[in-house]
Amino acid sequence: MRWEFNMQTEDKETLNKLTNFLSNLEEANTQYNLYLGGGCLRDLCFKGSFEDTKDFDTFAVPKKGYFFVNSALKLVNYCEHKTIDTVYLQDMSERNVSALIQGYADDILNPVDIIVYDKHLTPEELAEDFDFNVNQCVLGSDGVWSYTEAFKEAIGKLKLVQTKEYCPERMKERYQRMLTRLGKGWS
Repeated sequence: MRWEFNMQTEDKETLNKLTNFLSNLEEANTQYNLYLGGGCLRDLCFKGSFEDTKDFDTFAVPKKGYFFVNSALKLVNYCEHKTIDTVYLQDMSERNVSALIQGYADDILNPVDIIVYDKHLTPEELAEDFDFNVNQCVLGSDGVWSYTEAFKEAIGKLKLVQTKEYCPERMKERYQRMLTRLGKGWS
């Protein structure tokens, strides 16, 4: 399910910087589609602000017909001013994730994490891969927002639902932390 809309928010400048960051990264890495997703969009959609956002999760998904090659992602070219703190592979093969790159883009205050998938996913499939309904939303470098039905239900019902179980030992704590972040009215 995809549709475009204008979101009124006090953080439009940050959102513009983030979409520019995505565009620059995608321009340097033409074999990938780039998306913003996870907690930062949850904070923006449900709280109207990035104020409590700890980092900006960026997802690099190979375009149809491509696959992940570690050296293929041109990290040094994603932004005129950038710093990469660490690059390391994690064993997240059940999610088709091949790499996690953590760093900063100089004009964005919060850390930027780039999660690199090793197979093509549509924006909707990427959103469905997230563990809680309130996180199942992505913003493409083209400015198009994509959501799951579960995300739409979360908006209407103010109900937090776990949709996937990754790292079972931390799910209960993660659930409680998200309820706290979302605030009153959520169950």
